[in-house]
Amino acid sequence: MLPIINLYTCNEALDRLQDYLDHELSDREALLVKRHLKICHECSKKFAFEGQLVSFVRGRVQEEALPEGLMERLSVRLAQADD
Repeated sequence: MLPIINLYTCNEALDRLQDYLDHELSDREALLVKRHLKICHECSKKFAFEGQLVSFVRGRVQEEALPEGLMERLSVRLAQADD
């Protein structure tokens, strides 16, 4: 009998894309995503594109200073949205 290999489907892997790129998955979930990416060329391309996009955006955001008071205004709006 062959051992059962735990793999994510494409949908399961793609559902975890952002958390994977942000290193917010558990070790087990990250391993399952990595295993899927090793065998799925299409998902691997999507993850690579998203990874490059995230890196680009993070680099640009770090270069630009936020307008004064923006973080405070966002915090107030988020708190209001939670109510």
